Amino acid sequence: MKVPLERRALGEAAAVITTGLLHLFFEEVLHAKGPFILLAGICWGTYLVLSIRKDPRLPREWGFGKAGLGPTARWAGGILLAGAALLALAGALRGTLSWNPHLLPILLLYPIWGLLQQFLLQALLARNLDRLLPSRRWTVPAASLLFAGVHLPDFLLAGATLLLALLFVPIYLRHRNLYPLGVVHGLLGALAYFWVLGRDPWMEILASLG
Repeated sequence: MKVPLERRALGEAAAVITTGLLHLFFEEVLHAKGPFILLAGICWGTYLVLSIRKDPRLPREWGFGKAGLGPTARWAGGILLAGAALLALAGALRGTLSWNPHLLPILLLYPIWGLLQQFLLQALLARNLDRLLPSRRWTVPAASLLFAGVHLPDFLLAGATLLLALLFVPIYLRHRNLYPLGVVHGLLGALAYFWVLGRDPWMEILASLG
């Protein structure tokens, strides 16, 4: 039986918000970042596969395709350059700018996690809120605030993700392509952890798995 569009939009948005709350619980209470990433990847990966089996057109509708790739990549590339420069400056001012050999594997792997986060934020939250809310003027701040809230109680990280979402959500709603947004999200996230927050997510993940 086909699920009504508005009901599906509400269910997907609610599931994304629930995932965000579980992220807070796993990271702040259980200190289990690695298991959460694994669990979220399996659950949402399963949802993707089952949904695509029912409707093969969904990947293009979500933003996994060529449509909008060029303009999205140009916007995302500019944000990457500006963001990396700002993160380096912030790290220098805070005394946390340094080279860590673990940065390289995180730069290679984190874009995968960034793509999953952008899929949840854009395709399943912002896109559905755009259907449910009366105006797009509400969609961008609502989706951005919800995404930033997942990164509390670290107000610095929450502020950075709020700014990123405020930039990325309008780009997605206009061009509907996830690939550049996910990659840039992952790259900037990796740099922010090492250069600004002074944290090593590689060691955090390994510690939570051990």
